[in-house]
Amino acid sequence: LTMGDMTVPQDWHASFGAAAGGEWEAIEGRLHVRAGLFYDSGALPDQTVSVAWFDSHKIGLTLGLSVDVWRFAFDLGYAHVFFVPRTIANSEMRQLNPIEPQEPELLSVVGNGAYDSSMDLLALSVRFTY
Repeated sequence: LTMGDMTVPQDWHASFGAAAGGEWEAIEGRLHVRAGLFYDSGALPDQTVSVAWFDSHKIGLTLGLSVDVWRFAFDLGYAHVFFVPRTIANSEMRQLNPIEPQEPELLSVVGNGAYDSSMDLLALSVRFTY
């Protein structure tokens, strides 16, 4: 049994992002509170979006805080990222089958459909100053 070559075209294009945020020292030398907003454009054209690799414009809301105790600083960050919904009707992405390579026209298109997603990110870090 031989596995054939597999190529997954992505055709990434240029993207851009913008972000703004601020920090407030709620308790001098002890507690800092942060908030922010960002936008990131998607880099995949409709033709190469697939169920395995989804990308869309993103809008993110972020919150964070730092607590300083003695020589330690504890940082907590949270982000909620909204992916702008996307409906794909002209996908060129076809199912992958490396075991039994077939002619591309015989494989089903798998990228068409409605895509809607979001994600939550949580980060915790500890710093020590010596």
